[in-house]
Amino acid sequence: MDTPEWIRSFNGNRIVIQDEARNIVWADDALQAAQSVQKLAEGQEIQRQKAARSPWIIIIYIFAALFGLMLLLILVSIGISLVMNTGF
Repeated sequence: MDTPEWIRSFNGNRIVIQDEARNIVWADDALQAAQSVQKLAEGQEIQRQKAARSPWIIIIYIFAALFGLMLLLILVSIGISLVMNTGF
């Protein structure tokens, strides 16, 4: 088996996932991880939780976008005033 050195040097129990790129399930704690492994061993489906975004994060994104737009407009107005004062 072609495994990285850090896996071969680990002496504890290992859980091998067939496809690391898809079907990733994040467990909140060891109990939830154990329940997920048990369900997989019994052939059951694991309920994947969608990451819920806080409404505050969305509000922060909106204010960050408005702040960025304000900075862009300030830079454009400074650029226009520099061009107009040079006689072009």
